[in-house]
Amino acid sequence: MLNDEFIAEEADHLASRIGATSGSHEQAVRETFALTLARAPTASETRHCIDFLVRQGRAFKQAGTPENLAASKALAQLCRTLYNTSEFLYSE
Repeated sequence: MLNDEFIAEEADHLASRIGATSGSHEQAVRETFALTLARAPTASETRHCIDFLVRQGRAFKQAGTPENLAASKALAQLCRTLYNTSEFLYSE
């Protein structure tokens, strides 16, 4: 699923939806977890995800991606990552 085109498109759609309503990285992480895993992130998960968004956004900017698009692409990567967790894929 990690390299599946459908999952990539869905991650982009979810990132667009979340990016349109969130005002901060923390809020984006909370919304992403709520929509993908139906739960709130732990404090540790929040820190790791915010760090991920900052690092990925910076990497996209350094690669020449416009700033507003860089944040959206970083969020899409977070969505894609959560789509590929066992917690998303399997019900218990």
